[in-house]
Amino acid sequence: MASEGDDASHHTQIPSNESLPKLPQELITAILVRLPVKSLLQFKSVSKEWFALISSPHFVKTHLSFSANDLTRHRLMLRIEKRSPLKHFLRHCSASSLFYDPVTETFDLDYPVKQPKRIVRVLGSVNELICYRIWFNSLVLWNPSTGKYKQLPDLMPTQMVTTGYCFNYGFGYDEVHNDYKIVALFREISKHCVDAKIYSLKSDSWRILDDAQGEMLYDGSGKLVNGKLHWVTIVDGGWSIMSIDMVDEKCRKVEQPCYGVDQFSFTLGVLGSDVCAL
Repeated sequence: MASEGDDASHHTQIPSNESLPKLPQELITAILVRLPVKSLLQFKSVSKEWFALISSPHFVKTHLSFSANDLTRHRLMLRIEKRSPLKHFLRHCSASSLFYDPVTETFDLDYPVKQPKRIVRVLGSVNELICYRIWFNSLVLWNPSTGKYKQLPDLMPTQMVTTGYCFNYGFGYDEVHNDYKIVALFREISKHCVDAKIYSLKSDSWRILDDAQGEMLYDGSGKLVNGKLHWVTIVDGGWSIMSIDMVDEKCRKVEQPCYGVDQFSFTLGVLGSDVCAL
């Protein structure tokens, strides 16, 4: 018969934390940077070291860069309007599915601050933050990965919005000051003189943007390329492209290629890291 001492000698010894093998820090970072934000938020509670790593500005920047280059994570947002009964809402689909799948499935986008009877438009997306507007003057910043959102302060009193104003917006990012900014260009329908304001997320306030004001008509939403928002503009009946730098907030005319035609209308798009004319 075996004694108690013999039984104890066969028990499995659980190694202490100190004796467990540890992965190199570079390998841990390389694994974590490939995970979605929701998983990273959970893994912050693993240890103080992981919390500090995932919260560090360098890791956040690296994760954003990796996500931006992973085409399987890109989503296309669609604005839907139903007439009977009247309803406005957003849907989304996989961007890669449009190229590689015979049929692309769309899904309802569960965004905050809904007003189904009012038009909703996506103004842009930067670093996984989405900026959209409801009607003309209600702007929302939303992070779909964390579910957090922020309603921006009113650009102007509501009664002014409903008395004949045109609005154009652009959503951008100031890399130097690590600040998200929104440019608003607006004018009375009966006038050609544009007023401009810029919103800073850091200061949570609007201020006048003097450099973008004047006798100029802006068309569509601003297209963000290389830290600058770009608009098609109309000056004295001629079409051109203007940019507003997110860092120094200066407005500049963009030199256009030769199209071979003197006067024609066009819209702007983004192709990779370039502005394209359509």
